[in-house]
Amino acid sequence: MVDCRRNGLALYVYTVNELETAARLVRAGVEGILSDNPAVLRGIVSSTA
Repeated sequence: MVDCRRNGLALYVYTVNELETAARLVRAGVEGILSDNPAVLRGIVSSTA
């Protein structure tokens, strides 16, 4: 992740379906999360961001 930021690259993660994992990734600063169930993750992203 540090190398991505250093090189000006956005970081997107794929197929994250666990709420705890999604919350950790949002706190870490990923730019996007793809999921099989985005409606479930929407609350985590908005409350963590």
